[in-house]
Amino acid sequence: MATPATRQQSGVIDVVFDRLTLPNGSTFQINGKLTSTDSAERRQIESNPNAHVVLVGERGGIGAAIAGAGSSSNSNNIFAALGGLLSEGRDVSVPAGTPLAVELQSAVTLRGGGRLRGAEGSTIYTATDRIRAAQQALAQQNYYRGAANGMLDDATRRALFQYQVDHSLSATGNLDGRTAQALGISLTGTGVGSGVSGTVLSSAAASMVRRDAQNLVSRFRSELATSSVGRLNNARAYTQADLELWFALSAFADNASLYEQIVNTGGNPNAAVLAGRALASAARRVDSVVQTSRASSQTQSAWSNIRRQISTIDTAGGY
Repeated sequence: MATPATRQQSGVIDVVFDRLTLPNGSTFQINGKLTSTDSAERRQIESNPNAHVVLVGERGGIGAAIAGAGSSSNSNNIFAALGGLLSEGRDVSVPAGTPLAVELQSAVTLRGGGRLRGAEGSTIYTATDRIRAAQQALAQQNYYRGAANGMLDDATRRALFQYQVDHSLSATGNLDGRTAQALGISLTGTGVGSGVSGTVLSSAAASMVRRDAQNLVSRFRSELATSSVGRLNNARAYTQADLELWFALSAFADNASLYEQIVNTGGNPNAAVLAGRALASAARRVDSVVQTSRASSQTQSAWSNIRRQISTIDTAGGY
């Protein structure tokens, strides 16, 4: 629906989206509606189930006018809802290349020739393992608080959207290639002859894990009253769990140093994913003994912090 401006009333364009055409010519029927590219307006739209977004002449950009016209696109309903917003008397201007935000109202499945190749920035990822990895990465950065269930539900979309807004990415609520890369998620394929699907920590995150692990080993050595060369205190009665935790923490710190080297070289992304799984395995050995040892609450808290840091690469753990 397009209505030109008059002297007393601004122009209005109402847009619906019914077809998706991929670069290879494949066409899919969709049911989509216009939403806002602005994060504040997007939250306002989502809070009102009757919100209807239209383009209004010179009212702050694309999608700036939110009309409570229900699901109907009847022009009378839209005009009534907009009210005073239409009083400027200007046409709608939508230059070529203007980004529009579109919300799908029903799921779309792309099959066969419609499949996009490569980890392109605009590619949308919906596979369970990728969504689970995104949930874990978002949880680590306090954007997501739900279960890592691999489902692209409303809570996950909201977390993705807020992360995208905060990191100057295109805010869609979908897991696209650029967002996945920013979260440190591997976008290689799965199967024989292809990549290994999984998450890789950033260089900075890997370095932090290594430093914190080494500091934790030093802390626990002090708790055990051992010397720098491993001499134990003759006056202390040690338990099996004490020594097992010392060995497990030391091994984890060494593994974290190796993992940091693999991540920093960046030559083999598949190996980095596998190295992360190996590091997570070493962490689970620490988990098995940390509760039975006489570790202080400070040591246990420091280990929990490390566990949170590597939660995105531990696909088998409960963190």
